[in-house]
Amino acid sequence: MHWPVDVAFGLFGGALAAWAGGRMAARWPRPATDASVHLAFVTLACFLTVTLTYWDGGYPLARPLLAALGWGALAYVVIDYGLRPLAAGLSRSRNQP
Repeated sequence: MHWPVDVAFGLFGGALAAWAGGRMAARWPRPATDASVHLAFVTLACFLTVTLTYWDGGYPLARPLLAALGWGALAYVVIDYGLRPLAAGLSRSRNQP
């Protein structure tokens, strides 16, 4: 259970982080277009997602939901970064003479 002020400060902190990230991306666009930086962040996010599937945060009843969220996120990464580019490449190779 959280106090309403906890939720409000979490919302404010998230909004502030999103605003700061947007400002930094507008002023310094190179990291956003650099494939190695993108791959590093995707790898870090995948690592953290795997840990999410195995750690319940001290709430055993939350473990099934956390595991479902973690495995769903990893499935999305596999589809978006693996299967879609593969399917697009196969489609292009079939359409070329």
